[in-house]
Amino acid sequence: MTTAILGFMSDLRPSFEERDRYVDLLSTAYADGRLDEAEFETRTNAVLSAVSHREALAQFQGLPQPKVVGRRGIMGFALAVAAVVYVVFTIPLIRLASRLEKKRERGSKGQKPTGGSAGKTPALVSADIAAQLPTGGGVR
Repeated sequence: MTTAILGFMSDLRPSFEERDRYVDLLSTAYADGRLDEAEFETRTNAVLSAVSHREALAQFQGLPQPKVVGRRGIMGFALAVAAVVYVVFTIPLIRLASRLEKKRERGSKGQKPTGGSAGKTPALVSADIAAQLPTGGGVR
């Protein structure tokens, strides 16, 4: 574990999930032959009774240090950022689209297309204008 993460988390209490992760790492060290059975039991009991991450991490003296504690890491941060972006940008856009839809519905209620270009696409409007132009020999 890096010093920056240890400094940030050292006095925080480990969660059950984080304690389980520490115990899993000690189990791996025991399975790899880095710990004997008595040392494994002593360190496991110390991790389970640790009040802070600092106390739990002290049980990895002479062992590879844990690189990840729990599942929070960078993915948790990325999910938090994504949630903030969604709330800040997407929800106002949805509200704006809803307001525009309501405004369009209010504008079209009770109005019938009158002659000319009401309710037509720009291509149809252009065709109507072209049909009204005099045919014949050029500009007068």
